[in-house]
Amino acid sequence: MREARDRDERVVVMGDSSGGNLALSLVTWAATSPAYQAQAAGFPVAVLVISPATDLRHADPDIRRVARKDPVLTPSHIQSTARAWSQGDTTTTGSPQPGPEMKRRRSMSTYTADDASVSPALANLEPLARWGIRVHGVTGTYDVLNPEAVAFREKLREAGVAGEWLEWDRQMHCFPLAFGYGLNESVKAVDYIVDILIRA
Repeated sequence: MREARDRDERVVVMGDSSGGNLALSLVTWAATSPAYQAQAAGFPVAVLVISPATDLRHADPDIRRVARKDPVLTPSHIQSTARAWSQGDTTTTGSPQPGPEMKRRRSMSTYTADDASVSPALANLEPLARWGIRVHGVTGTYDVLNPEAVAFREKLREAGVAGEWLEWDRQMHCFPLAFGYGLNESVKAVDYIVDILIRA
């Protein structure tokens, strides 16, 4: 960030799916961290996420409804990913017991799924508005992560965080990444993303 500041460059932090979670978590942490702010390194102008995981508890009841139409992800998949990323249990009951590798990964994490450090939907988002950090997103309605992303988008709006969001009906998880196959919706979504980046 210091190099970008010194060169008068604008930084947009981006990520898709779990990478979207990382982008949101990192920038939200920086915006709320006195230790980071003391370094005077500056902030990105925006975060842009595609189909982000915003709440690792995955407690939204609409996830099950959307799961019938999601061709990529399932509720059990996003729960197991959340368990691997955080050491705490998520809200699903009856999940299989973790194997040795998952237990090892969990021992390296200090965060549970209900910690704002890994679930940005639980964070105080007002500092993003205070520092002028915009949050943009692209989601599809046939993605089990979409209900939580929509709730997160609303929380951003309530906190006064500016940003543009494209929610495309009947599109799968990370559908813009299929642009290489020439899918019309994917190509248009990439054009949308490029336009945001140009204007950032």
